[in-house]
Amino acid sequence: MHEFELRNSSKTRTRRKPTSSLTTPLEVTTTNNILSTTYTNVATILS
Repeated sequence: MHEFELRNSSKTRTRRKPTSSLTTPLEVTTTNNILSTTYTNVATILS
C-alpha cells in the first residue's frame, strides 16, 4: 500500500514540475558516469 502511495505522489510531483523529469535523465547519467569511473579506478588499483 505504502509503495503505491509513494508512486502516486511522485507522479503528481512530476506532472507539476515538467523540468524535474527533464533533469532526471541527466542526473542518472551523471551518477552512472561517477559509478563507472569509481569502479574502473578500484579495478585498476586491485589489479
